[in-house]
Amino acid sequence: MLRDAFLPATFRSREPVFRAIERPGIRYSAARWTPEALGKVVAALKDGEAALRAISDDDLLAAWGDTVSTFLRTVSLERRALDPPLARLCGLSKEGLRAGLEAVLGGVRREPAAALLARAHPAPVDSGPVLAVLASNLPALAVQILLPALLVRRPVLLKS
Repeated sequence: MLRDAFLPATFRSREPVFRAIERPGIRYSAARWTPEALGKVVAALKDGEAALRAISDDDLLAAWGDTVSTFLRTVSLERRALDPPLARLCGLSKEGLRAGLEAVLGGVRREPAAALLARAHPAPVDSGPVLAVLASNLPALAVQILLPALLVRRPVLLKS
């Protein structure tokens, strides 16, 4: 079952607790957060900042480019698994979802990401994580904040 939150395997906590949500045509697990659990997530993001800074530009761009390419390919396993529930959650047709993903992801392939990296200024070491709250009806909108933050090696907590 799809989850509305992803936490790395290194995050050790009994929270958040997930509960099943049923919406027309889709069922998923939604995280129920407490202030303490969110505090632990932010602390874990802060702790991981050094590891993020240790990733080379080439490796970061390669991982970014591969991920974007995967989600632009309609025949990829990831897209085939996510398209039906994502279209239902966003209230889009199959064609609308395809067009939305192409519009949002098309401009953030590896080459544009490399150009943005060339213009980026490193964030101060103690700058901490970025919080991004996004509309949930536009698929892949997170890349608009995620890419610049990752390029300057700031961890990101996304909520849509």
